[in-house]
Amino acid sequence: MVLQTLPFPKVAALVFLVLVFFNLATSATGSGLALSLYTAKGLGPRDEPDRRLTIFWCVLFLVMPVGILLLERAIPGLNVLSTIQSMITVSSIPVFFVLMRFRLKLSSPHLIRQSPKRRIQKFSANKRTSARAS
Repeated sequence: MVLQTLPFPKVAALVFLVLVFFNLATSATGSGLALSLYTAKGLGPRDEPDRRLTIFWCVLFLVMPVGILLLERAIPGLNVLSTIQSMITVSSIPVFFVLMRFRLKLSSPHLIRQSPKRRIQKFSANKRTSARAS
């Protein structure tokens, strides 16, 4: 194992586990939020989805891999790694559509015609206006 070749292998393993945990937690939370935004109906540009919907998607991202890992004991010969890889691929499809929809919004014609400098000026002006309104 690579971690055994590092100095202080137990500390390196602990740091690795903490980093992996936070990476997976933020990925699941971000994916859950993106999917709840995508699946919620009637949201305006500044609205947030119902918290229960977000929690549902986040819990689903948690339960699916844990369930697959528990299936390893129940089904002999199950290749858990390939099953989890397939699950990650399938669960990333809705996120892909959310990102593509977001990209299409950003590439709308009224934004393309403006120079980047003009877009920054407009954004700064909108930010100042919203700060005054608060």
